[in-house]
Amino acid sequence: KIIKNSPVPMYQQILNEISAHIASGEWPAGTQLPTEAELESQLQVSRVTVRQAFSAAVAEGLVVRLPGKGTFVSGTEISAAIHKPEAFIGYVVPHLSSSFNVQILLGVESILKEKGYHLIFCNSEGDLAKENQLLESLETNRMSGYIVQPVYSEAHDRNLIRLAARGDRIVLIDRNLPGIQVDTVMSNHFEGGQQVVQHLIDQGYRDIVYLAHEPIQLPSIAERLRGYQVAMAKAKLEPRPPFVVGGPIELGYLQDQNSPTLRENVALEMIAELLRGPARPQAIVAMNDLVA
Repeated sequence: KIIKNSPVPMYQQILNEISAHIASGEWPAGTQLPTEAELESQLQVSRVTVRQAFSAAVAEGLVVRLPGKGTFVSGTEISAAIHKPEAFIGYVVPHLSSSFNVQILLGVESILKEKGYHLIFCNSEGDLAKENQLLESLETNRMSGYIVQPVYSEAHDRNLIRLAARGDRIVLIDRNLPGIQVDTVMSNHFEGGQQVVQHLIDQGYRDIVYLAHEPIQLPSIAERLRGYQVAMAKAKLEPRPPFVVGGPIELGYLQDQNSPTLRENVALEMIAELLRGPARPQAIVAMNDLVA
């Protein structure tokens, strides 16, 4: 409380209160003081008076004022309390041109920002060499952790495995990597695959083919295929071998779906041949929306 008719100037009274709180240990080093606006309202004094008291406290070495952060009790712990290094999270995905990946990125960025982290986004373009290079660059800049949708590859010599073995904080998105123990966030692809096929079976279809694009060894795609096979077996139906189109490169979302590349034209012709021929199925389960 401030005694306004006291012979002691009001700013000095505020300074004395600050000194008393610090001396008693109630405000240890690194404690953030109330803002000028808060004290102005609480004590019913002018902003100039509060500012004068803070300036005097700075002059006496009781507090330090950091632009954009506030006023803190000084001491040996002050650096640890208020000069925390900025925390960065590296985020690496094979592409960002699908709404699926954009929505995940926005969700990740929203939570990290809320928790005081900064996101560094990188696009590996489905290339393992680029993924390795990006992770190496992020590592040099001392990331607090990594969120990665790994490029499909059977190679074991990759930076992601090395970082995981070292114990770095890593979360994988939508697909796991055999042989490393890290957290993974993914859909239940197996259950989803079963539900899709069961829906077709319930509609009366019996000859159902699974349409996929290479590489079908991707964990998410392989699990959907397994769901197809299990659902067919449960219904006592014979699952067909998967009808696979495309080359060994993972299908991205960079091309316009209405203007396929030459490689995709070949895939389209393979599908057309299937639908024109005697092996035409009653129904098709596509591995994802783009293939559909």
